[in-house]
Amino acid sequence: MENTELTFICASLDEDKTIEKFLKDLNKKTENQSLFKISLIFIDQNHKERSKFCKKLYPNIKYIHSSKLGLAYNRNIGLKNLKTDLYTFIDSDCKLDENYFESLFKVLIKTKEKNKILIYGKIVDSETGNDLFKKWPKKERFLKEHEKLLFSTSVNIVYKNTKVFFDENFGLGSIYPSCEDLDYALRTPGYIYYSNEIVITHPHQNFNENDEKKIFNYAKGFGALCKKQGNFIGFILLIASIFHALFKLFKKTDISKVKASIKGKITGFIEYKK
Repeated sequence: MENTELTFICASLDEDKTIEKFLKDLNKKTENQSLFKISLIFIDQNHKERSKFCKKLYPNIKYIHSSKLGLAYNRNIGLKNLKTDLYTFIDSDCKLDENYFESLFKVLIKTKEKNKILIYGKIVDSETGNDLFKKWPKKERFLKEHEKLLFSTSVNIVYKNTKVFFDENFGLGSIYPSCEDLDYALRTPGYIYYSNEIVITHPHQNFNENDEKKIFNYAKGFGALCKKQGNFIGFILLIASIFHALFKLFKKTDISKVKASIKGKITGFIEYKK
């Protein structure tokens, strides 16, 4: 299985400094391993065309300049240019752990009998190494379908023989500005395997005065996603998420943020139409 082809898809509008740091790190990690043949599809939403700049930093790159903003839209451009059976998404502020490729290779060996599979890793704080966004499982195991709701993000899943396209109504720059990653995972068929040794690092996100707006926008996407699942299942998910938000009041979460979350979820649920 050595030299298996693996493609990273990155859609970004970050400035030169961030892109340079990202491409240098990915190139270093790529050169320090021999298990995979790595390629990168980079969809650049920045206002300026940067193909020479990017190719100098990461030679095996397919550079695409996109004049239209939207995370789901531009990731779909990447998927349309995908030529490998194994692929994953990465953000330009993420880094791969030093043992990322070795750990992924081990899981592919373990699960080689599974033709279609989603391989989940975990995300940690790039400074502290602590779990980020959620509490990740400690042990490797196959996940159940409903656990996609708990552990799916944009960058912690490697897909094998399971290409689908994003719903462009979801994600940054869309009508419902979140949950494109969760919707994508929910619609992708295949076995699901989790390894806590497949690690992606991400900077800790500092909250600011725009918290309530961000919370509302994320919640709106989740509410719309609940509706998309169907009236009964979606309603149950919506109610469960609202109770979860209310529970945060007992943890002394700012009541304005809880209100923003609940309002966003209800708004998304009501507004969504297939």
